[in-house]
Amino acid sequence: MSREAQAERERRARVTLAMAELEASENMLQAAKKYEQSEVGLVLRTWNIMQEISKNANLIIMVPATIPEVGTTAATAVALSAGTGGIKMPKDKGMVEK
Repeated sequence: MSREAQAERERRARVTLAMAELEASENMLQAAKKYEQSEVGLVLRTWNIMQEISKNANLIIMVPATIPEVGTTAATAVALSAGTGGIKMPKDKGMVEK
């Protein structure tokens, strides 16, 4: 009787996991269709994922300087600040003297 109860609990757990997997795959397909329609949306999502990875793993991500979709400066700042807690720029950096 105990084995039957255990087997039934395992069966229900497997069914629940399979249903969750199906739901997740359907949501991923919907997201993929939306990203097909918006290249910028996909790039922004990629940056978001990189930011989360770098924040959780305390990493610094090097960003190529050839990313026209979002803006090189903004994307680099976001990716770098995610791993370093923010970019500290010297006051005179980037200033143009007249």
